[in-house]
Amino acid sequence: VFFDNYGDHNKRDKESGQRYDILAFPPSSTGLQGYISVHTLELADAYVVENGGRIFLTDSRALTALPASEDMKWRETHNEVAGSVHEVSKPIAERQGPLWDVYRSLKDGQWPVDARSYTTEFRVRTNLLSLQIM
Repeated sequence: VFFDNYGDHNKRDKESGQRYDILAFPPSSTGLQGYISVHTLELADAYVVENGGRIFLTDSRALTALPASEDMKWRETHNEVAGSVHEVSKPIAERQGPLWDVYRSLKDGQWPVDARSYTTEFRVRTNLLSLQIM
């Protein structure tokens, strides 16, 4: 990844030397930031997020910066465990499904859990070196 004098992001193909513009993802809750080339986005037929819990299919009819729409049939297969996709705006205490029951149980046990903006997963931050197996 290269940054020019104006702060623009681009990526150079090692084979051809051609440069492609890249987009920066918003920083994660851990502060890490990812990048993807515009060229890669143009080639993709689908985008898989949340460890496979959500799939967005490209849709050239969509009038957005990222022309894709969620595969709701796929997402609905997770409803029994993770609740409806529409529950993302609800507090975790009100979300339905075993996934959120486990989240609440871990949180009650003082585990550092993060579910911000997720609908089919959550994260647990831990230092593996400090864990003790009993």
